[in-house]
Amino acid sequence: IFASAHISWFHIYMTLAVLYSIFLVLIYYGYKEQNTTTHNLWFNQEKTLFHNIFVNPIKHFLGYKNFIWIIFFIMLYQLPESMFIIMLNPFLLQGGYSAEEIASIAKIFGITMAIIGGVVSGPLLHKFDIKTCLLGFGLLHIFGHALFIFLAYFDKNILALGCIIGYMSFTGGMATTAYIAFISGLSRGKYVTTLYALLASAIGMSRVLF
Repeated sequence: IFASAHISWFHIYMTLAVLYSIFLVLIYYGYKEQNTTTHNLWFNQEKTLFHNIFVNPIKHFLGYKNFIWIIFFIMLYQLPESMFIIMLNPFLLQGGYSAEEIASIAKIFGITMAIIGGVVSGPLLHKFDIKTCLLGFGLLHIFGHALFIFLAYFDKNILALGCIIGYMSFTGGMATTAYIAFISGLSRGKYVTTLYALLASAIGMSRVLF
């Protein structure tokens, strides 16, 4: 976003594509998987790859009690945040904020506060049960979204934007930490890694569907 104020988006995306390609090569040749065969314990050699990767873990998840409500909750809990993030940049640009201001306040400062919120929420997750944290952190974060209504009725104000972004990102980090803890608790058994990947991807699926 900083760069967009000085060079075209075409050159930005081309640069990112080159960097991604370089990093992929470095990771491919630099990462060495540990010599272990434990991941093959659940892999049925008589079944197809699709069956082993998707069908078996999903069948395992469908055996959970109230799995339908779990799916609805997973898809809806992060939906407001996902839709809000899409609208944030156009909203700020329409409000007269520059690309540099958006990058420094909404992005750099916002991400920093989100990390702090995640760190703070860790001890709270140990002190309270996961349901209480999901509800409490979610309600705090909803209030952060509502604060942006005030920005729509006032002129450009960097201090107000910083305070609102800071609060929203901080509570967002707390809510996201509780959410990750929730789906981590659901991902158990011999399909733990696959289940976590499928449940975590439900965030993106809900944003696309709705």
